[in-house]
Amino acid sequence: MMNSKKRKSMENKGREIPAELIWLIFSKLPFVNLPSCRLVCKAWSDVVLTGKLHPSISISNHLFLAHDYLFDPNLQCLHLDPKYLGGMCNVAKFRFHPDFVLSSTYISIVNFCNGLLCCKFEHRTTKMPPYENVEVCILNPMTNEYFKPPISNASKDRWYYCYRFGFSPKTKQYKLVRFFYSCDKAAILLETFTFGTNCKSTYVSCVPSSMSMEEHSVYFNGSLYWIGKQLKHPTNVLYRLDIEKEELQEISFPQSGGCCSIGVFNGSLYLTLAQGRYHAYHVWKMEEDFSWTKAFDVLLPKIYVHHRRLYDSQLQLIRACDDGKILCLISGLDLILYNSKTQRMESLTYQHLNIKKVHRIDSFNFDSLHKILTGDA
Repeated sequence: MMNSKKRKSMENKGREIPAELIWLIFSKLPFVNLPSCRLVCKAWSDVVLTGKLHPSISISNHLFLAHDYLFDPNLQCLHLDPKYLGGMCNVAKFRFHPDFVLSSTYISIVNFCNGLLCCKFEHRTTKMPPYENVEVCILNPMTNEYFKPPISNASKDRWYYCYRFGFSPKTKQYKLVRFFYSCDKAAILLETFTFGTNCKSTYVSCVPSSMSMEEHSVYFNGSLYWIGKQLKHPTNVLYRLDIEKEELQEISFPQSGGCCSIGVFNGSLYLTLAQGRYHAYHVWKMEEDFSWTKAFDVLLPKIYVHHRRLYDSQLQLIRACDDGKILCLISGLDLILYNSKTQRMESLTYQHLNIKKVHRIDSFNFDSLHKILTGDA
């Protein structure tokens, strides 16, 4: 006669739901609920981590992360679409781990790369020397895992500047790029750290000390892009770093301009330049040979300009709508719909957003962060 323990084990086994069916159920949920599903039990966690994304959870080019202000420990996940009131819907909130965030911590979002987020934390405190108060980490928002690269900042002759994070599709390696001002060489030097190799540093190149590097960068097709600005002259240049070859390239701007920004839009890299006291923006598309093609202009009514902050008048392209209109974010304050053919715009924002910049979520990644960075995922 079968004992009760064995019989109960067989009954429980018979009631187990196949992983394929669980994943099919998960596919009907908003993607932001999947991290919570992992907390229910080990079986559910394994299904999320090992299952392939259902087509209904495929990445949407309408999802962005927004950081409200520099000391805010929260990130907002926004769905930007004209169908919503105000052009946006807040679908989730993420809070940084308290180990990284103090009350006086200055938070910078560096860039997204394959669903991973690179962040920099600068602790504004007099208890730390300026060369020791900066931390950088890689975050997987889907698994809430952090990784702090084992790199040291303790050096009095180096003033660390900013970071970049990228991936080589050919070698399948993730790399962290660090800029620092060398007091000995009086120049800004670049070095890379390759994950999976004990973060061994490799010297790459240097740029003139007169160049000011933007904190924000864009990862696109195996390369990192960012804007360099001359401190004493109104001359800007676009830098490109090939992640695989670790080669730095300067790309000239198609024209001079005021406030400028770069971003990925409709599968290409675009540059926007403000002109005429920010009444107009010229939008340029980068071609495969790194030349520029004029895409369109965005013209703003003068009455609209007076309501915007002039110190950060950037135009960020969000998405192209089915009717041909373009959803844009201006100065981090206003979402607009722009028709490039009629040059008419429609404001969607019923109140100023004050989010400075939104960062496009390029993909979701539910694998272990350690496996992803070491190439074992």
